Parts: sequence; structure tokens; C-alpha cells
Amino acid sequence: MELPPQLDKFSKMKYSMPIGVLIALVLDMFLLSLVFLTDLGQSAIAPFAILILTVISTFSIFFVFGIRDIKYLMVFGIAIFLIVGSVVYVVVLHETYQLEEPGYGYSELVWDWDDSSSEELGEDGRYSPLDSPYWYSIGEGAVDPYKGLGTNSYTFLVTVYSNSPSTDDAYLEPADIRVSYARELWWDSQEVTMGPVDITDLNYSDGKEFRAIVDIDTNAIYHHWYCMVFETGNEVYSINSTFVRGPLVGEESSLYGTYAGVGAMNTFCNTGMLFFIVVLLYWWVNKAKEQRSKWNLDVDDDKPLAKTPDAMFSCTKCGADVKDSDDKCPKCGESFDDDDEEKVEISDDDQDIIIVDADPVEEKAEFTCSSCGADVYDSDTKCRECGEPIEGEDKADFTCTSCGADAYVDDVKCGKCGESFEDDDDNTPHSCPSCKKEMSEKLNFCPHCGYQISSN
Repeated sequence: MELPPQLDKFSKMKYSMPIGVLIALVLDMFLLSLVFLTDLGQSAIAPFAILILTVISTFSIFFVFGIRDIKYLMVFGIAIFLIVGSVVYVVVLHETYQLEEPGYGYSELVWDWDDSSSEELGEDGRYSPLDSPYWYSIGEGAVDPYKGLGTNSYTFLVTVYSNSPSTDDAYLEPADIRVSYARELWWDSQEVTMGPVDITDLNYSDGKEFRAIVDIDTNAIYHHWYCMVFETGNEVYSINSTFVRGPLVGEESSLYGTYAGVGAMNTFCNTGMLFFIVVLLYWWVNKAKEQRSKWNLDVDDDKPLAKTPDAMFSCTKCGADVKDSDDKCPKCGESFDDDDEEKVEISDDDQDIIIVDADPVEEKAEFTCSSCGADVYDSDTKCRECGEPIEGEDKADFTCTSCGADAYVDDVKCGKCGESFEDDDDNTPHSCPSCKKEMSEKLNFCPHCGYQISSN
């Protein structure tokens, strides 16, 4: 994918990769803070929208600043989401300890224990069981102390209301009031039955208090809620109150490690996994493009060519497989009737392409160039090495005994190897024992056939 020049210049900046990682880190921290520190976290859609936006913005920033290799994307992605998760969760912990104690809980819904279904109550929070003329509600629930610094004993208090006299109501005598509490990150809830504060108080119209004293040893931020349980024959249902924050067990500093670790893992498992899916899709698209480009390429001379079972050679024009009996290429229609047509042979062993002539004609040198000593053929009008015209060249009178090149009677030395033709005892011509051609006596090898002359 190509970027506009205005964006592509960021990838060519000095320190572009560290800058991109820093920008993505700050932006992700801001987006995730919206989920945990604002009312957007209470929405049903906003947290998922922010999650998707975080992943898309992170990948886009990486790409713009030149982080496009899948290894760098994975490594920087892991680092960013681990850091962002740990920092944001610690910030949430600190903010929670700064908040005032929340308001009382109140009855919110009726929970059916048999089929695990719920029904929301009205604004007054009152509920009337089937065939009952009376209503019931829960309100004014709290925990003391709210911040348990230096203590493990906590008192939960709740007030139950009803318009029924307890002497006429089997639900109120004895009333089954319970409190449940759970750690914020783990939600391992515990349930405790509550008892009346004043057993002599039988008036529920102005509220009757229930209490439970609980020892909590594990430092954490807890949430609690209350319920009033009704049992009618085989049916069990209850009035459940809203969730209320508290108690805060232990010092804030004692929870830093827990919240940092859990925050890092939660962010990595949620946002990080989605980011990895986007990275893998990006890698797959690039691989698919590379493969398509390979499929669309014409046959290359330096690449192996797949051989079909009955293919004898390949067309030199389009590279298609051709049978030995074909007169024309089945793909491009190139004719193979001409005897001089080149064919591409395919080796059975390694499928290499070998270009061969249909009827190769071997041409032999007639004589050598008088200027440079290169081989000259009868059809040549100029030397193939030095370009000297060779029109009117005479046939060689003899050959050099050192290199076998053609020589003439007027030559003082060989035009090819520079061997002197002046009389020299060490250069006395004699015949090769193998090919019978003249050669210098000082040579150990025949320049014509390569025969090794005995040193004896």
C-alpha cells in the first residue's frame, strides 16, 4: 500500500520509528482512559468502539512512521498494550481511592433463581410477590468502614421496607436478607446472611435494619450488593439491589503490583489480540499480492520452468510447454517449421531451461587477424576483436609454434602471443609427436593438441 507523499515523508524522518511508537503509546493511553475514567465506560457500545479505534489508530500510526515489518509490528504492539494497560489500571486504582464513599444501594430488579432470568423494578423499587397484597423494597445499604486501612473487620448495613405487618407475612418472619461482596478484578463473590439489628423492631413501614460483620483478609477494591430472598414452593426468587463500591481493603500502594499486572494482561488479551489479527491480515494481503505477481509473470530465462509429462521443449517466444510433435506453439501460435528455429529444452533432473538450436552449424576459423591475431572466418569482413578490415587478407603462410596462431612470412613476431620468429636455438621448430604439427622445441605442451612433451 502506497501512502500520499505528505504522509510517506514521516517514514523517512530521523528516529521515525521511536516517534511513531511514542505517539501511539500516548494516544492509546488517552483512549483507554476514556473507558475507565469517564461515563463512556458505562455505555453498551462505546467501550467496543473505543477498542476498535485504539487498534486501528495504533496500526495506522505504525504504518505512517515506517513500522511495516511484521516482526516490529508484533514486538511494538505487545510493548505498547502491556504498558498502556498497566499504567491505566494503576491510574484507575488511584482515582478510586480519591473518590468519596458512594451513595446507598437500592432494590433494582427481581432475580428468578430457577431459570436465571431477571425483571426490572419500577422507580420506587417496590416488588409484590404473586398473590401478595404487600410490597417489599431494599434501600440505604452501606459498609463501615469504607476504607479499611489497618483493619480486616467490616460491617454491612441495609434497611428493608414493607407495608406488611410482620405477624401476617411469612416473608418477613424470619426475613432472609443477604449481602454479597466480590473483588473488583476477580469477581470471586462471597455471600453472607444478615440478621436484624433490633429483634424487637417489628415495624417495616419505616424500615428495619439488618447487619452482617465480615472479616476480609485479602487487599483489594470490593463491590457489594444486597438481596431479599423469597421461597414459594419450588420457586426461589429475590429482590436484588444495585452494586455499591466498597470496602477498599488495604493501602493503595499495596495494590499497585496487582493492578499493574492484571491491567497489562487484560489489555493485551482484549486490545492486543485484535491488533494481532489486523497485523496478520496485513501480512496475508501482502503475501497474496506477491503470489499473484508471480503467477502473472512471463517465463524468465533464469528461473526453473515446470515441465508437463509430455513436454519436450519450451516455446522461445512465450515459454509454453511444447510437444515434440507440435509444429506450432499451442499458446501463442509460433511456428516451429523453420530449421533455424531455437527451442528451449527442459532438463528432467532439475528442470533448468537450456536453449538449443534446431540445426546448429559449426563454423571454423579460416585464418587470423594480422593486427591482433584473433580468429577470422571466411564470411567476416572485419575482425571481431579489433574491428580491423580484413578484405584482401591472404591465407597464413605458417602457424606460430608457441600458440598455433596464423603467421605470415613478413611477420617478425606472432600477432597473438608475441612470440619472436627470429632464428633462435631455443625456438627451433620441430613436430609434435601426437598431431605432427610444428611447435617450438622449448614448449612442454603442444599448442595445437595439448600433448605433454616428455622433459627427457
